[in-house]
Amino acid sequence: MSTDDPIPIKYQAGQSWKYLSRVGEEHSRIVILKTETRGSEKIVHITVVGDGIDAPLHMPFSVDAMDKSVTELDETTVSVPEFETGYEIWREEYDKEQAGIYAIPVAEVLNL
Repeated sequence: MSTDDPIPIKYQAGQSWKYLSRVGEEHSRIVILKTETRGSEKIVHITVVGDGIDAPLHMPFSVDAMDKSVTELDETTVSVPEFETGYEIWREEYDKEQAGIYAIPVAEVLNL
């Protein structure tokens, strides 16, 4: 079950957030790609941008994991990179219960 209705959370597509980054990546930012509710899960789809960052273009996180990651809103409207292909692959796997969402902070995921 999916809905594209906005979910009542502080994260919105097109925002840029400062976060608890890894050492040396303090200038990188989280960009919110999309938010959605699937079943009972509120999901924040992100990417991480910045010099030297080699992050996937699409990463799905729980709201709780995002709350543990972000420190402050940096910008309310930034350019959102193309992420639809990665999102569609994830969604198909999620619907088959073969993929999930990250429940740990962003910096920890980047270390995986």
